[in-house]
Amino acid sequence: MAEVAERAGAPAGAIQTIRHPGILPLNHLMESKRVGVILATGGPGRVHAAYRSGNPAIGMGPGNVACFVHESADIVTAAEHIIASNSFDHALPCVCESVVLADNAIQVPLKAALDAAGGYFVANEEEHKLRAYLFHDGGLNPAAVGKSALWLAEQAGFSVSEGTKSLIVEIETLEENEPLSKEKLFPVLGYIVVDGVRSAIDMASAMLDMVGKGHSSVIHSNDPAVVARYAAALPVCRISVNTPGVEGSSGFSTNLTRGPVIGTGFFGGSSVDDNVGPKYLVQWSRVAYPADPKVSMGDIAGAIAGLSS
Repeated sequence: MAEVAERAGAPAGAIQTIRHPGILPLNHLMESKRVGVILATGGPGRVHAAYRSGNPAIGMGPGNVACFVHESADIVTAAEHIIASNSFDHALPCVCESVVLADNAIQVPLKAALDAAGGYFVANEEEHKLRAYLFHDGGLNPAAVGKSALWLAEQAGFSVSEGTKSLIVEIETLEENEPLSKEKLFPVLGYIVVDGVRSAIDMASAMLDMVGKGHSSVIHSNDPAVVARYAAALPVCRISVNTPGVEGSSGFSTNLTRGPVIGTGFFGGSSVDDNVGPKYLVQWSRVAYPADPKVSMGDIAGAIAGLSS
């Protein structure tokens, strides 16, 4: 990246890395007086350390994206969007769907559509094997992060078809003891049946309370009143409607600011509720003249012309 940037005209050293990362060198860097601004992503500890550094900081929050599929949705399209988004980059982006909230009225055709789109419902002994591989001592198995659904199934000890893009596990609760209801960094979806909009809101809120508020949510519905009710109830800064979360919340299929660095706003303890783009990382000095229209602009125009010459 540094080589490409410099060939395009960036100053030498514009992109650098800490070759031996650790807490001490990271804190030393963030506290340096040569730092203009910090854009902190990752876990809450890192973000809080950035805010404590004494330098200007923009902190991101965790994504644990709930995706509600309402009975009014286009079921086939919704399923295709969910699988495409959850499997994008093997679910590493924080905007990928984490748990599907399936409206009870359409959950049977939704399961069939998810299966047709490349999802594979894992159950019984296969589910036990998958859980044992993915989660160690209450945390994620680091070897599983960013791996494909095919690779995860093979490592867990069962096989799936070549076209499988996401592994789906039906769950009954959203709580601390259910790791599939938390943010995941591999293409595995939790799937839970809800009874209408109110139940979906309660479930999505429980996920946000557990992992962190402010990030994003997804809804598939062709009823504007349902979309408005869902969006107004959730403490998140962006709700993608009828589009994959990875594209919608990043602004590539919607009119949000383009970028995958997601501000969580006051909900999530961030100073920014927008997607962080260049405007947040560039500082401008503003020359301000009187707003009174009676003030002559002649001298100002002359001074500007002198500067340009």
